Amino acid sequence: WRTDWNFRWSQLPDRIDGAFCAPTNCSELSLRRLVLPRYLARVLHMEFRIPPPEDADMEMRELSHWSRFKLDFVIAGLCSCGT
Repeated sequence: WRTDWNFRWSQLPDRIDGAFCAPTNCSELSLRRLVLPRYLARVLHMEFRIPPPEDADMEMRELSHWSRFKLDFVIAGLCSCGT
């Protein structure tokens, strides 16, 4: 399994730019250590745990609050599966 792990790890890109939404009740620590690594592993089709990013490699900020949007309905999803 180690050879497979090393091969898969070597195939990961050096940099990934992107964004995802998370509930406001998620702490920065849980987003950094749990949510983002699991999300990336799923998106990248990796079957092993990806280590959490370093502080300098990740930025978190609230873009807006849902109450500020004038929407009648929302179809939300991940990975381009929502509007």
